[in-house]
Amino acid sequence: MHWWIQQARDSAAEAQAADPSPENLMAAAQVEALASMAEALHRIASALEKQDGRERARLRGVDVG
Repeated sequence: MHWWIQQARDSAAEAQAADPSPENLMAAAQVEALASMAEALHRIASALEKQDGRERARLRGVDVG
């Protein structure tokens, strides 16, 4: 997990603990949703980069397994 995702989650939890209003609960849920999406997009980008690297190696005739 990236440090900025953890920091966003920690900040949302602190705000929620300081003021558990419906608005802060909603904001914390939105932060969590955005953090989850960011992590998913990062995993997708990593997989695509790995696949691209394999494809480039294949085109150069390098056996990557």
